[in-house]
Amino acid sequence: MFTKEYHWYLARTKANHEFTIINRLTKSTIECFCPSRTEIRYRKKGKASVHIPLFSLYVFVRVSNKEYETVLYDKSVFGFVSCAGIPEVIKEDQIEALKNLCHQINGYEITGLRFKKGEDIIIQAGSFRGMRGEIVSIRGKRKVLVRIPCIEYGILFNTLDLVTVGG
Repeated sequence: MFTKEYHWYLARTKANHEFTIINRLTKSTIECFCPSRTEIRYRKKGKASVHIPLFSLYVFVRVSNKEYETVLYDKSVFGFVSCAGIPEVIKEDQIEALKNLCHQINGYEITGLRFKKGEDIIIQAGSFRGMRGEIVSIRGKRKVLVRIPCIEYGILFNTLDLVTVGG
């Protein structure tokens, strides 16, 4: 639940409005974060460098009770990711891991699949080291799709970077 303290939350957005929301909320002095990668796109007039959100339809916001309604009143925000109506708090170390991931994006593949329950794991290497996740599917001999809690996306990891909980 929201308090006077500042916490990170995940806001659901309209399609392709992630950076627009970041600009509007930043003007309202609300700290926001949208992990992204840069891609080269080929257009009629040549190459263009574009920023693509890693998690489309989502923006991380750091708010307290005071800023809660400001975020919800934004016309491009549908609400916060929640469980039983209570917004899920995203841990500071997870945000830092995502920020590090943006600097080391090579080696990770972000996917938008729906998830099913599976074996719990702990990530042993890279920016997500020490985080728990859930195996969603196995991709060949060396790749595993892992769901990170509170984010409805998965990250494709090398199997050498994972260990099962209790194993």
